[in-house]
Amino acid sequence: SPGDADGVINVLQKLGMMWTKCRDYDKAMLCFGEALKLKQRQSRTPINASEDASPQGCNEDDGENNIAFAEIYYGMGIAFCERRDRDYDKSLFYYKKSLLIRTQLLGPAHVDVAQTWNNIGSVYARRNQFAEAKDYWAEALNIYREKGLGDKDEKVKCTLANMELAAKLVVSPFSNKEHHDDDGRGDGVEQKANFAGKK
Repeated sequence: SPGDADGVINVLQKLGMMWTKCRDYDKAMLCFGEALKLKQRQSRTPINASEDASPQGCNEDDGENNIAFAEIYYGMGIAFCERRDRDYDKSLFYYKKSLLIRTQLLGPAHVDVAQTWNNIGSVYARRNQFAEAKDYWAEALNIYREKGLGDKDEKVKCTLANMELAAKLVVSPFSNKEHHDDDGRGDGVEQKANFAGKK
C-alpha cells in the first residue's frame, strides 16, 4: 500500500543519512538508490542522472514536487561529493534538484534551504570555482541571518568557515582543508584539498 511504501522509503532515507554520518558513502548510495526507485515507482517519475546539473530539471509537473524526493536527492548530493570516486557533476545535479523542491515546498527562507545552498557552494569550492561557491554561501548566510541565527550557531559557523577558507585558498593555493556540511545539521567534515601544481 502507499502508506507501507512511504514507510520503507523513509527508513531507507534515514539509513542513508546514518551511513553518511559514518562516512560509508557506498552503503549510503545503496539506501538512497533503493529509496529513489521506490519513490519513482510510486509517482511514476523516472530520473536520468546524466541530465545537465540544473535546478530547472525538476518542476511541479513532473511528479517530483514532494519532500521525500528532496531528502533523497540531498543525500545523494552528499554521497556523490564524498565517496571515493567523487562525481561533483552528479552531486550538483542532485543538490540542485533538492534545492528547488525544498524552496517550493518549504519556502526560500527555510533553514533546510540554506543548508542546501551551503553544500552546493562546497561542491563548487572543491572544483576551485570559488566565485560560484561564494554566491551560494552568501545565500545560505543570508537565510541564517533572517532566521536570527548568530555566529555561534553550528550551521553559521560552517558557512563562515567555508567562506574564510575559500578566501585563503584564493590567496594561497597550498592550504589543505575544506569544510562540507555533510549531514545537514552543521557538522563539518574536513576534506583534503591540495591545489599545488604537479611536478
